[in-house]
Amino acid sequence: MPTVTVIRDRFLKALDSDLDEAALEQLCFSYGLEVETVEDEPLSDLLGGQRARSGWSDSIDDVENYAGPLDQHVACLKIEVPANRPDLLCFEGLVQALRVFRGLDKPAAFLLQRTEPRERILVRTNALRPYIVAAVLRGIDLSDPLRYQSLMDLQEHLHQNLGRRRALVAIGTHDLDTVKGPCTYTVKDPREIRFRPLAAERELSGLEIIEHYRLDKHLKRYLPLVEGAQAYPLLHDSEDQVLSLPPIINGDRTKIRPSTRNMLIECTGTDLVKLTTALTVIVASFSRYCLPAFYVEPVTIHYDQPLPEDRLAAIKANVLDSQTLCTPWVEDAQMQVSARYVQSLLGVSLSVSELERHLQRMQLHLVSVVENEAFDQVLNVQVPVFRSDILHPCDVAEDVGVSYGFDHVPERTAPCVPVGQWRPLERLTDHLRRELAQQGYFEVLTWVTVSHAENTEMLQRSDAQSPAVRLHNPKTLEFEECRTSLLVGLLKTLREHREAPLPLRLFETGDVVLLDSKSETGARNERHLAAVYSDVRAGFEIVKHLLDRIILALNLKSLGYNAGYRLDPKACHDDLFFPGRRATILVERPNGARFALGSMGWLHPQVLKNFGLAAPASAFELNVQPFAA
Repeated sequence: MPTVTVIRDRFLKALDSDLDEAALEQLCFSYGLEVETVEDEPLSDLLGGQRARSGWSDSIDDVENYAGPLDQHVACLKIEVPANRPDLLCFEGLVQALRVFRGLDKPAAFLLQRTEPRERILVRTNALRPYIVAAVLRGIDLSDPLRYQSLMDLQEHLHQNLGRRRALVAIGTHDLDTVKGPCTYTVKDPREIRFRPLAAERELSGLEIIEHYRLDKHLKRYLPLVEGAQAYPLLHDSEDQVLSLPPIINGDRTKIRPSTRNMLIECTGTDLVKLTTALTVIVASFSRYCLPAFYVEPVTIHYDQPLPEDRLAAIKANVLDSQTLCTPWVEDAQMQVSARYVQSLLGVSLSVSELERHLQRMQLHLVSVVENEAFDQVLNVQVPVFRSDILHPCDVAEDVGVSYGFDHVPERTAPCVPVGQWRPLERLTDHLRRELAQQGYFEVLTWVTVSHAENTEMLQRSDAQSPAVRLHNPKTLEFEECRTSLLVGLLKTLREHREAPLPLRLFETGDVVLLDSKSETGARNERHLAAVYSDVRAGFEIVKHLLDRIILALNLKSLGYNAGYRLDPKACHDDLFFPGRRATILVERPNGARFALGSMGWLHPQVLKNFGLAAPASAFELNVQPFAA
């Protein structure tokens, strides 16, 4: 989960000086937050380092006048925030939520100026990153460097979490007084793009920007999002001055400074719902620094093509027509919630006045109460725009539970005594596990996720033979996709124990993940069993004997498979195994239809080489899911 760093003394002062660290930790815990560590960090690091400081002020002396000496160390708190609460990803959001939770403040009111939008953005066809939303904050005061850095940190947290490392959402902030509207969001040949990006000393073309930031430890991770494209997304004003090249970098000409009083916020990307969420979180957090406070000016976004109806229905925005949006949407939503439903989920009896108090502490507002025909009280709850996590009445019930305190919910004996039992599939798996152990094989447990190379090339299989569920945002290359075979883990285990004395007998029972268009999720789990025998000889007869033992343990005749099983060498075309020393394991269903249960054979020498193995080996893998009656 994301972690927000705040200066301890500043945070305590904002919440109220009567709190000490222990009380603050308990307060955060009660709200569902966790204070991870208390550390001393240089003030210069909290201000984002030299590059960030140069972005908000050309003079380090100005920074020190506001925040103190840059080399001083200040006590910091690292607060872990739930992933579904983007509104808590900055100092301002945390302070507001906890002050309301303590009863010190009432929820802030966010008001959209009821005037015609002054700014307009025209959108040309952009297949790479097709959507943009924007807002204007006028009269904003960013002269405090900690306030400015909080804005930068919020953008980065939204990029990493809600925006999936800028793949879905990229955020740009600009000094509106340096922009000549209307702006245009379009695509352009990278060789024709020329502007001076942030922290650059001269103008660069689109291709030069890619090369310039290839060694930048922060921005290089985003280059693949546009690199290689024939045209790059670009936002420029009416004078052709470039504001940003999303999702990489903004232009230096429109960068935010301490003197900035009017700020343009634009969010570009591929997910219109997440774009509107990110924009709302930013304006809700920083419109408090505007004059007047909590006023937001909308921006008209006009697309050159109609937007998909499902996208328009899913977003919170003023939809003027199928091609025109007015963002942001800052009017609170309303949700009807049954009081009886909330009480049944929490297991406590609460009056309407108590429910109202708990809702108020979580920044929700009870508008009205209506009694329906079932003598149940229906609460009309007003949900603030920045609470994107409130999607269902159960979310409202959860907030009431947080305010009430889950540790205060009384323990009760269940009205019935449930009797647990083994699932048939788990009972079968445990039975097979014992059989294999009795044959002298050692069980291993390996990761369900593997690299693409391990799942395909290293097993001499193609993507067509082994289509896998890919992870959209893997932490490392070793966990790119879900395994489609258990033999990957067994061969990796052999590789790590190749110095052990032979023979080596290993097995694993577990799930593989297969693509399935008929499944609700597009994929399904399938329980497999695999075993491998490695010695100075391949030992095919030893693995064949083990397979016979497994088939005997399955007791196929009792399941209606009266014909047992047979090996078909001609039906096996899996290059994981050596040609002429491989076979498909076939069984005949009770209705007479035959199907492949798995395959077995000598492992191909190239496969052994791919995994760094010198000793020959035989293996089999079969699907045991059909036998879990």
